[in-house]
Amino acid sequence: SVRDWARTQTGNERTTELRRRHARWFLEVAERCDRGLRTTAEAAAHRRLADATSDIGRAVDWALEHDPGVAASFIVALGHYGYTRLWSAPVDWARRAVADAAGDLDPAPFAVLAADAAHRMRFDDAERLATSALTSLLPAARAFALEVLSDTAVYQGDLTGASRLFDTFVKVGHSGQHIRIADDSAFKLDDQLQRAISFATLNQG
Repeated sequence: SVRDWARTQTGNERTTELRRRHARWFLEVAERCDRGLRTTAEAAAHRRLADATSDIGRAVDWALEHDPGVAASFIVALGHYGYTRLWSAPVDWARRAVADAAGDLDPAPFAVLAADAAHRMRFDDAERLATSALTSLLPAARAFALEVLSDTAVYQGDLTGASRLFDTFVKVGHSGQHIRIADDSAFKLDDQLQRAISFATLNQG
């Protein structure tokens, strides 16, 4: 009957709204933790993400089907965590986002695919994908792409290029677009990259 159909529609709309709220709640968690990973709160951010993995997975699965913009934000927010923890889910989600895209695709997922390519020492692919991600509308994706390009330059011994890209990465943070960078020395940005530059410099000497 029409009444039954209306009840079903109302139930579906409520379910959709609950799933949307669930996704946005855990997107905020992921983005907050992503910022924390680059601060002295890194350990706490790692623990929070580890505790939220199941909920985040359900939220991303829903977003990939119903809200590609939220899915892209999730993928980027979790990219650094996945890259440093060898957690493959963000890469898998990025591949799904690219494969499922109908029409124009914001290239944000390419930043995560670039990090995966760099980890596998496919530097040409990493540079190509990261460069594509620099055109994303998401500031976080552009910042992560710069980070990947910096890492890739270090891996290939291009310290001048790495330094230039790293400076740009810092400026992105100072503009307030992605990463808050405090002036005190306790708030350090990308220690791993700095150590890599120091190590490479010593080995060139």
